[in-house]
Amino acid sequence: MSSSLVRPESFAVQRVYTADGRIDETLTVCDGELVLVPEGYHPVVAAHGYNAHYLNALAGSARPLACSDHPVHAWVRGEWKAKDPRLPMVHR
Repeated sequence: MSSSLVRPESFAVQRVYTADGRIDETLTVCDGELVLVPEGYHPVVAAHGYNAHYLNALAGSARPLACSDHPVHAWVRGEWKAKDPRLPMVHR
């Protein structure tokens, strides 16, 4: 990310959780930081007025690239009117 786009006071909030509640952590994440997600759901949101650029990478031999929405929040995807023109794609 270009340094002109990064403001030192910016941050995002990420929740990492499993449906059964074994994992339930909410983290404040700043530029350049990494969050390890061992399993479960991991939504992230930028602080108001800032943008978040989120890169998701998988490691290991048994990590399928299978995206799934938590059933309670699945309605959000249906509310999307159009793709954000700043993004080349949104992977489902």
